Amino acid sequence: MSRQPESWLVRTMRWVLRALALGIALLFAFTGALLIGLPRLAHAGGPRDIAGTVYFESATKGTALTWAQGTVSYYTDRGALSPVLTEGAADALVADAFSRWTSIPAAAVVAERAGQLGENVSGANVSASGGVITLPPDILPSAVNMPVAVVYDADPSSYLTWNIDWSERWGACWGSTGRRRT
Repeated sequence: MSRQPESWLVRTMRWVLRALALGIALLFAFTGALLIGLPRLAHAGGPRDIAGTVYFESATKGTALTWAQGTVSYYTDRGALSPVLTEGAADALVADAFSRWTSIPAAAVVAERAGQLGENVSGANVSASGGVITLPPDILPSAVNMPVAVVYDADPSSYLTWNIDWSERWGACWGSTGRRRT
């Protein structure tokens, strides 16, 4: 028995089916490579912040910044936040704000009010002159015994003092265009 020659339609269909099968095989191979390779590239890369050389001991440079036992101890100002929001109400507001962060199921941190600052931080004890900011000692960056200070200020003069000084420094570094000057 002799075979009949295939028509061009049959040959074309076979070629299309072979190309489709090869395309599907390549798609599965590429997908498999992505599923194996991407998780290795998409892992968490370590701590968000590490210790530098400013305000840290040189021996701690490069280590992760953490809170001891996952507890943030904060100290609140002795003054009112405004004529309407008294010191006690401001303390409750701060506690509520912290609780919203710490109540997230994935949060591994606890915030507790450890006490009050030694003074009412205000324009009377905060000043800036010649690029030097004068602050009460317990809100300075070096005040490690009170690591988080929450300042209430019914009189915005102390905030404006900090803001004006930092605005000048920010402008000197970044300029009016928002691009870093080199």
